[in-house]
Amino acid sequence: MSNIKIDNMKKEQLIEEIKKYFFNESGEDIGNLRARMILEFFIDTIGPTIYNQGVSDAHNYMKNKLDEVFELEVYRKR
Repeated sequence: MSNIKIDNMKKEQLIEEIKKYFFNESGEDIGNLRARMILEFFIDTIGPTIYNQGVSDAHNYMKNKLDEVFELEVYRKR
């Protein structure tokens, strides 16, 4: 089980999206239990990778912004 937490309202929305996807793509009408299991599988298997990529992207963005701030500091010292 993953440490990634999704609030219940959002989880129910995602379950409905999974059910719609399966119906639209294959005509298969899956129930809430199967959709919930699929959601949990993806949260557990790819969730950490996506989360870590988001953290890395945010880190790089903030590093670039801080570099810009430090560049301003250099110009002020002259």
